[in-house]
Order: sequence, then structure tokens, then C-alpha cells
Amino acid sequence: MNTPEFPYGSGDLENRRSSTLLPEQAIQVLTEIQGPELVGEHPPINLPPASGDETEHTCHLLIAPHRAARPVSAAGDLPTDDVISIESVFRRGQSYFLMAFLGVLFLLLANPYPYARDCSTFAFLERVEQAAVSRDPKRVRHLLRIMLGLSRHCPHTVFGFNGLAGNSLKKAHFVSHRPADEIALYAAQQVAARLPSSLRSAAALIGPALRYPVEIARFGYADTDQCANEAASFVSRLHIHHPSWTFNAAVAVEEYPVLYIAPRDPELRPDGWPSQFGFMEIMGAGVVSTSVLARMVLAGAFGRSDWDRAAGSLRLPSIESIM
Repeated sequence: MNTPEFPYGSGDLENRRSSTLLPEQAIQVLTEIQGPELVGEHPPINLPPASGDETEHTCHLLIAPHRAARPVSAAGDLPTDDVISIESVFRRGQSYFLMAFLGVLFLLLANPYPYARDCSTFAFLERVEQAAVSRDPKRVRHLLRIMLGLSRHCPHTVFGFNGLAGNSLKKAHFVSHRPADEIALYAAQQVAARLPSSLRSAAALIGPALRYPVEIARFGYADTDQCANEAASFVSRLHIHHPSWTFNAAVAVEEYPVLYIAPRDPELRPDGWPSQFGFMEIMGAGVVSTSVLARMVLAGAFGRSDWDRAAGSLRLPSIESIM
């Protein structure tokens, strides 16, 4: 198994450098240095099925209105002071690790605008944009191999990537977090748990046929390379059929690391939801990042039917034929 290497740290991290440090340990160190996390004030809010059928999936809402202040650089030219560039990190004195994995150097940062515990950002040290990574077949395959490979070292961590939908930063990066204790499985994983064993260890489509409001391709191959190759081929077919489409990706450890890929039309906006869906929302966990929506949610004025309508408005045609 390839092992992440941490050749350099900054500030308080200098005496903690170690080539044997595990990513989850590095993330926790960064989070501790950054200070108290802005999560946990409100526990996750459950959105059970309106039918009351306990065999159906439960979605969740995560209250994080502080994220409304996070910087955005997804549009326009890539600025030299992009918030996750190493120059910007140096200038503001933020603690970091440089991490090498599968031949790629990453800047590992604690997310100052977290939506869950141990939120972190893996920023490519290479000066490359998110759009380039999400549309180049070789880069997509390598990105997915990296996320799957890191997941083997981080069994309690969920990794996510947003292509051109749900992404707020233009510089190439992916993110990770540790789900709340109250959430055993995200909604998409709950649906996947009901799949026949033959499909759980192969490629399967989660969607309306399984009473999930939006389509997600799940790749459950135990072999990391096969999983990444099959998923990358699916993304390539997606771009051939619909050149303007993009995707969200999530990796989580179930029996072993598995990969979820959600095809997206970036022109579609979720009905009744204030921001574009990212990988969290696609997996069934809405990050409530505005104070207005937070008040509605806490008052019970936004419920499961509202969530299903928002997610369902992002459904795309012909996904099954692309599988």
C-alpha cells in the first residue's frame, strides 16, 4: 500500500514532521492548531421519509451559516492570491503540511469554514485549475486513485471532489471531513446498503428506481485501480455524450473504500435551495450555509419534501444508458 509522506510542516508543525504520520493524524493536528471548530452547535437535523417507511433513507441537514463568509474564486482568472495557494497560505501564516501521495504534492490545510468535524482541504501544489482536473481523463483517473488510496489510510474520513458544480474555488483541490457521530451512513450509502451483494461489489446506479431523488453511479470494486478506472471511464462517456456536464465525487469506507460519482449539469440549480449542490448534498447531507435557511430549518419550515424537490430538480436524462 502506498503511504502518504509529509516532508514539510509549518510553524508549530516543525517538531511534528514524520514520514509515518497518517493523514487523519495530520488533519487533527491542523484542526487543533486552528482553534475551536465552528461545528457542533447544532446536531445534524434528520429528514426522515415523509411516508414514515423506515426502510427508506434518511437525509440530513448540517447547520453551518458561518460558511456564508467563505471566499469564492471559482469564476474569472485564477488569482495569484487564491486562498489555497501556497503564497496565500504563507502570507497569512496558516499552518499546513506538504503531503506527497502517488506522485502528487498537496498542500494540506484545515478548513476555517467547516461543515463537519476535521474539515480539510487537499490543494494541488501544481498550478492547475479545478476545471482542468475534472475534464482531463488522465487527471480524473489519477484524482480518483488518490482519493481511494487515501481512504484506505483514513477509514473514518469521507473525501469529496466538486467539478464545475458546487465548487467555490478555482484552484484544483479536493476535501475531506469526518461525519458526525449521529450519522452512521449518508443517505446515498443507506440506499446502496439495500443493493444486492452482486451490485455492491460492482458498478450500480442509485436513483429514482431506488427512491433516491437524483442519479449517482456507485463503484464498489474492491480493487482500487479497477474502481478508479471504471469510474473514470464513466466520466469520459459522460463528457462525450454531454460535453458541458461535470460531476461530483465522494469516497467513503464501507466494507472497503467505494466511490460515488454524480453526473451534473452546472446550469441546473436546485429548486428552493439557496446554493448549488456539492458532493455533500448529492450524498444526502445539505450544508445550510445561510442564516435565513438556518432559521427556516430550525423552525421546521424546511422539511423532507422540500429537500426531495430540490434534489429531484437536478435529475438528468439518459444516465442509465451511459453506465
